[in-house]
Amino acid sequence: MKRGALGLVAAALLAAIGVWELGHGIWIHAKAQLAQYLLQRAWERTLRGEPGAKPWPWADTSPVARLKAPAHGVDLIVLAGASGRTLDPLTGVNRDRSVYGASDRDQIVERVLPIVSVHGI
Repeated sequence: MKRGALGLVAAALLAAIGVWELGHGIWIHAKAQLAQYLLQRAWERTLRGEPGAKPWPWADTSPVARLKAPAHGVDLIVLAGASGRTLDPLTGVNRDRSVYGASDRDQIVERVLPIVSVHGI
């Protein structure tokens, strides 16, 4: 194979990998947006009285509260029994009603809890 052809193959391979990674990033973002939408809908169903309103059929949790601090740009759905294993970027509540963050949002929850009250069902 000539040197120019080898460079062309390498460039095509790198471009293909770049397109693959870009598509993967778009897919993750789209799933995150969909999850937020579904969590909001589950919270609305919970407020209307539906017990254990799951955000998606295979979810092992349901919304129990909402943390809002508009002045700080915070609006979080709190989930029953959430764990880092299943709900990495979300917030959960333990059986003793203590709230915890399951991921990087720990810092947000620690910052928000002193300035907002938690209203649950």
